[in-house]
Amino acid sequence: MGENVRGEQRETQTSEANSRLEAMLIEGLTIGEDIPISPDFWRELKQEVDESC
Repeated sequence: MGENVRGEQRETQTSEANSRLEAMLIEGLTIGEDIPISPDFWRELKQEVDESC
């Protein structure tokens, strides 16, 4: 019986975490300004990541 309760708790926690993640992703898509995505964008982003490591 205790294992069933723990399993349900894990499912609830996972569901809540997924809901929070979805809300954050939607928020991220709706705020801020749009930026053009181009080969130059990816090249500059890779360069920034390489320099920060």
